[in-house]
Amino acid sequence: MKNRRYQILSFEQQLNAKYWDWTVEKLKLFDDYQSHKKAIFQEIYNRISENFELEVIALNIHDMDISEMHPDTFVAPHVHGVVKFKVKRSISQLAEVLGIGAEFIKKTERHRYNFENLMAYLIHAKNPDKHMYSPENVETFGTFDYLSYFQSKEKQWKEYKATCKREDSKLSLAYTLDQIYNGTLSYRDLMLDDNLAYIFANHQQEIRDRFTFRGERTAFLRLEDLRLNKYKMTVIYVEGRPGVGKTYFARELAQTIKNYGIANGYDSDIFSASSSNPFDDYFGEDILILDDLRPQSISSSDWLKLFDPLNEAKMSARYKNRLIVPRVIIMTNYKKTEDFFSELIGEDVNQFIRRVNFSAEILKEKEGGELYGKYYHLSESKELAIPKQKRISEDEVLTLEYDFESLYSNNDKDNFINQLLNYYVYPRIYPKTEQDFAFLNEKITRID
Repeated sequence: MKNRRYQILSFEQQLNAKYWDWTVEKLKLFDDYQSHKKAIFQEIYNRISENFELEVIALNIHDMDISEMHPDTFVAPHVHGVVKFKVKRSISQLAEVLGIGAEFIKKTERHRYNFENLMAYLIHAKNPDKHMYSPENVETFGTFDYLSYFQSKEKQWKEYKATCKREDSKLSLAYTLDQIYNGTLSYRDLMLDDNLAYIFANHQQEIRDRFTFRGERTAFLRLEDLRLNKYKMTVIYVEGRPGVGKTYFARELAQTIKNYGIANGYDSDIFSASSSNPFDDYFGEDILILDDLRPQSISSSDWLKLFDPLNEAKMSARYKNRLIVPRVIIMTNYKKTEDFFSELIGEDVNQFIRRVNFSAEILKEKEGGELYGKYYHLSESKELAIPKQKRISEDEVLTLEYDFESLYSNNDKDNFINQLLNYYVYPRIYPKTEQDFAFLNEKITRID
């Protein structure tokens, strides 16, 4: 068995002097393999052609391969070679001539695509998970027209590669679905990752169904927490004239809440609703941004469901009703709350105002008619002891049983957000822990 001979053999060896039994002078070529690539190839060719009659020799260097065990690390640069003899030779004969260990030489399997597969592997033409090398880099020393061979096989190899990639995606699908179910893979993460996006492209329905289920279960569990009074869903209405920075403020507010939630052990993420079919892609996110939605973007009944999920949690979506149960809703609009919701037909505007917990108004400061900054004003929804009338047109008057009571103002946005969240929002949307009451420790008299 040891002396068995083969028509075709392939070999692979690192471009490191310690693995080659060459003269001292020749070993210096490996000190800078990139500059001495042609000389290394020439030495390999000379050693083989001077000892055996060659039909084909093809050599290439792989120095862009990624380690399977350590995805952030490149595999050591190495040379790949394919040799086809006119007269069969043994592995030990080729190893001795090359000056490398016999374990780095491989025999070929007996099937019709042996030679083709070896030629393709020189550039990873059939391997979807490996770096694709240029066919122009393959050196054959005139024994074989590799570039023409590649061109004749390119379409076939691409089809094979695509098929392999699709089959590999099936193997990765189960793991991807588990990650979605466990909440460790978000829709955004999936779309930003090339490999995951490819899996998604080939298994869209299964993945969408898993995201939908994950979102519905997350919302259902959060609804249970709401029923058990573990938190209070909070609506913040951000008001201000066009161009004052409402959208940026809302996003900064949402991101701060998300960071706080994650830091305190909650699965937290942000969903920004679109103006058309706002909740089609909602997958259970706990922070909901409604940026400049028109009142008619959502039906009157759906607005009430959104603000009061304990009574009616299912929202209309294009394909199916969605369970929408966030911890916090951040709305932005240039209109006053009563003006915004008075456009909804068939519902008392007070039903909406009482469910908007806080109004954060962004105002431009002026002095002597000149703009010099902004300030931020927070109000809280309160029931009025005596209802008040507000005329919204010549023929229509609103009776307001709820209105907003001023809490504080600040011209420093960061301080304003910090006070809003720490004093008014976090105590409502996150369950209390011992850490929340740490500020009381110095006031407590302990009895041992």
